[in-house]
Amino acid sequence: MGAVEDFNTYCESCHGAAGLGDGTAGQGLNPPPANLPQVAAQVGDDYLFWRISEGKLGTPMVSWAGVLSEEQIWQVVAYIRTLK
Repeated sequence: MGAVEDFNTYCESCHGAAGLGDGTAGQGLNPPPANLPQVAAQVGDDYLFWRISEGKLGTPMVSWAGVLSEEQIWQVVAYIRTLK
């Protein structure tokens, strides 16, 4: 799969198609899913890679390290950078 397919498969359900945190599976989550374009504007690629790899304790954001390869995660990071 490519970055778009990986994003659509693993991220879109919570973060939404445009990454705004408005995906159907994300409704009612506490805290709500991150607005990815907003976060990406404030952090570096290394942070995005780390967050996708490790998840975030105390939130519904899970670790994708066992599911996506490092290369796939970097590709998803690059795709997130294209979201507006």
